[in-house]
Amino acid sequence: MSDKTEQALYWPHSMLREIQTHAWRTDRSLSYIVQHAWLVAVGEIGTLDGDKMRVLLRPYALSEKRKQSLFLTDNMINDMHALSKKLETSVSTLIHTAYVLAKPALDMLPTVNVGMPQGVED
Repeated sequence: MSDKTEQALYWPHSMLREIQTHAWRTDRSLSYIVQHAWLVAVGEIGTLDGDKMRVLLRPYALSEKRKQSLFLTDNMINDMHALSKKLETSVSTLIHTAYVLAKPALDMLPTVNVGMPQGVED
């Protein structure tokens, strides 16, 4: 298993809330949700160009940005940086795109908790 490294990223607030809700519902960490999204979507991301990614992320474009640290495997971070360079886009854009593409798969993860999590900021 790869070592995990803390990675600070800026997220559209509305997207971060959705990720927090997935984490709460599945009783998983934010890091798990983002790692799962990346694994589900990485193949498709490699086929997209910057314009297509911007279209996918448009619903989040006006959302205020929030910093959130996550733990990602070293291999995952290395793959993200390599793909970022190849596609000439930021790692954040790649991870945000992965989340959007993986939302149907995340919705299929088993539900453990119902309702809204306590303390999720608006």
